[in-house]
Amino acid sequence: MGGFMTAATVGTVGIVGFLGLVAPHLARRLLGVDWRWSLPGSVLVGSLVLVLADLVAQRALPALLGRTGLELPVGAVTSVLGAPTLLALLRKRRGA
Repeated sequence: MGGFMTAATVGTVGIVGFLGLVAPHLARRLLGVDWRWSLPGSVLVGSLVLVLADLVAQRALPALLGRTGLELPVGAVTSVLGAPTLLALLRKRRGA
């Protein structure tokens, strides 16, 4: 069921919306289960991850590849970073 919901979300809003699924889990692991901390933490974690992914897409990867005019889509970076993170969070949550 969770896989279908994830697929529907990504299909509707794109891969950047995938951060909306990962950020609350990361915030709860970092800040605990108290919603007074995890709710604003989700906003901060999501925005920080998106800014860092955009920085990597615009500056870091083109500099590493030696192409100054190249800019990668931020969705490519978020998918490369977000998918393994979500899988790791789901695996730990199930206790596997």
